[in-house]
Amino acid sequence: MTGTVLLFAITLMMLLGCKQNIAVIDNTAFIEAVGGQCGWTVEKDRTVRLTKENLSSIRAVTQLNISKRSLSDLSGIEYFSGLEYLDCAVNSLTTLDVSGCKALKVLD
Repeated sequence: MTGTVLLFAITLMMLLGCKQNIAVIDNTAFIEAVGGQCGWTVEKDRTVRLTKENLSSIRAVTQLNISKRSLSDLSGIEYFSGLEYLDCAVNSLTTLDVSGCKALKVLD
């Protein structure tokens, strides 16, 4: 009986189109600053779901200019593992963690 209930629940979830529990970048100021520099898909709620396609687009970015955007937080930058050049000058940053940006060569 338990197997039948489980099978029913899985079937119901598939029919209803339940989305997988996927992490998101929800720093909307950062998402807007990046804008068209990344080929990601921004959701209606202005977040970026870290789908296979979005992660591929994010990792392909090698240069990013987000200077002069009044940013105080760059959370989301950690997913840009292919980033070689980052210009984030003239913002309101108090901390910056680029440890996930393993390819980074130039930080301005």
